[in-house]
Amino acid sequence: MHTRIISSLFLLSTLLLTTGCSLAKYTIEHAPFTLLESEDNFELRHYPELLLVSAPMNSQDKNSETPFRMLFAYITGNNSDQLDIPMTAPVFMDPARSEKMSFVLPADFTLATTPQPTNPDVTVERIENYHAAVIRFNGRLQPDNIATHMDQLTQWINDRNYQPAGNPIIAGYDPPSSLPALRRNEVLIPVAKPQ
Repeated sequence: MHTRIISSLFLLSTLLLTTGCSLAKYTIEHAPFTLLESEDNFELRHYPELLLVSAPMNSQDKNSETPFRMLFAYITGNNSDQLDIPMTAPVFMDPARSEKMSFVLPADFTLATTPQPTNPDVTVERIENYHAAVIRFNGRLQPDNIATHMDQLTQWINDRNYQPAGNPIIAGYDPPSSLPALRRNEVLIPVAKPQ
């Protein structure tokens, strides 16, 4: 799994360098949310709706495309409308749910207006009323760095008596070419709606 994540992030880096874009400068659209609580690098967020296009990271076929390539192909016209779709942030990685990688579609898209993928491995899904506890951190998306911050977030959730409601999600905002100290990463853990 980690090899495919690293490979996909390398492709993201190459793409951004060659197109002149930079997630590090935050010039692209971010998934909209309402901030419910903030303390240091911890947040409690409410996402009213997320429209995701996703691809699996767990293919057994060594010759298959990386999930990033599949998703990038989708947003650059490999869809039913041959529509170019703007890149957004973050890129979500969901190791627990079939090891998925997801791009967030722009906020003006709806499930009805979103072009269908032409690649059968790529899917579109809508998530509504999503509450998540979040920790922001810098550095590389390496297993030890992710695990350290996931443990800290779990403790923060427990200290506030929030109820976890799903598996952790990893979010990356910057290409691997960014200096590790300047990268924005997150772990999100869904929680039940706060009372």
